[in-house]
Amino acid sequence: MRKSILIFVLLITLSPFAFAILNGDFDLGEAFWTAYTSGSGSVAFYPAPFGYVRILALNGYSGIYQNETGFTSGEWKATFTISNISTGLNALVTIGWTDASGDFAGFYQEINSTGTYTVNCNNPSYKYVTVQCDASWIVSAIVEVETITTQQVGGDSNPPTYGPGIPPGAQNVYRVDANTKAIVAWSPATDDSTPAYQMKYNVHTAETAGAVFTTPLKTDTFTGTLVGYVTGLDPTKTYYFGVRAEDQAGNEETNTVVLSSAPQTAVPNPVWNLYE
Repeated sequence: MRKSILIFVLLITLSPFAFAILNGDFDLGEAFWTAYTSGSGSVAFYPAPFGYVRILALNGYSGIYQNETGFTSGEWKATFTISNISTGLNALVTIGWTDASGDFAGFYQEINSTGTYTVNCNNPSYKYVTVQCDASWIVSAIVEVETITTQQVGGDSNPPTYGPGIPPGAQNVYRVDANTKAIVAWSPATDDSTPAYQMKYNVHTAETAGAVFTTPLKTDTFTGTLVGYVTGLDPTKTYYFGVRAEDQAGNEETNTVVLSSAPQTAVPNPVWNLYE
């Protein structure tokens, strides 16, 4: 493999948070990412509602990278979701981990089709998550990336927590749509390896308070939000709801807050206790 050497002028930490890649779904455009090109290549970010990045290489190389600041020891994995790719002869797309000079070393994968790929790295010197296209002057390489996430491998056993003064779990519930749905709101959790936009919230629903966290009727999972709809409710019944946060490693916290919601006969304006 030809390893292009990239000159990273900016080697400072791109984020003060020591956890997984920020803006990995590209909804914020180029925020937290550094793009580079040579030849006639280009990098275009398409923020929400599209949420992807398009990298074109022609007569050179193009790519993006971000410093995984949480990678100081152990082993980490980067997961790439590729929605479009096109390469000609002697052109290639490489994903993986690079060092400050742009060298992939052994922590990379060359790809030529769409899909989801995972590349592991156990050397903190190679903590720059990178996607790169290489192409000669007669062909081009194009790749469109939908998401990039990172996660420590086997090293995170700590569940999410709640900050000082923030009550855990479910905070409000309100029945809507003729009592067939419930709007549930909860407090934001924090975690040492999962950013807010990737935090999962499991909303457990039951017909008795004691069954919410043991034998719920259903569990709905919402990611990166503090409110969600629970559907399919019997409009004549009272339901009980609990919400627990879960990080990317699958650690779920164990708060015991349970809220009840009886069928509504009137429709007052709900008052929410939301934490931003």
